[in-house]
Amino acid sequence: EWRILSHTLEINNFNEIKQVNFVNTQNDFTHTVFSELTISTGCPYCPGASNTIYDIYDSDDYDFNYVSLVYNVGSEITKYKVTKRAYEELGINSVPQAYFDGKYSNYKGKPSDETPYRSKIESAGARDVSNIDINLNVIWKDNSVLEISGTVQNNEEDEYNGHLRLYIVEPNSRWND
Repeated sequence: EWRILSHTLEINNFNEIKQVNFVNTQNDFTHTVFSELTISTGCPYCPGASNTIYDIYDSDDYDFNYVSLVYNVGSEITKYKVTKRAYEELGINSVPQAYFDGKYSNYKGKPSDETPYRSKIESAGARDVSNIDINLNVIWKDNSVLEISGTVQNNEEDEYNGHLRLYIVEPNSRWND
């Protein structure tokens, strides 16, 4: 068992914490699929890609969550944060791009319909994954500070080498360029 050290994050303009419960309507998925959509302000194709992935998420057809990594052209703060994850770790070279389960698969460009994204989600959801349990605790502190701690339990005999990535996001926010 690994112990994750508690880490405190400061955030601004956060008013409410909500627990999100997902009812899995796609019973044959091995896990919750996670997608990262890399988009940019001023990109003519990005709003369409954002709408497509949101419509799939909003349909509740899959055990699926996503986050939009928005590169705000002209902002040094978002340039660094989005660039580090999207460019260095994911290796994007254009926007929009959607990544499913990290680098398991990706789709480059704006899809003409939902089919390419749905296919990637279904493929990721059907793949074999390690049996890992994660337990996270979040405590709301004063002055817009969250204290996050947790444990990760490897239920397999083999050593697990992977990544744990935590995003602090609004429960159901939409990007609109």
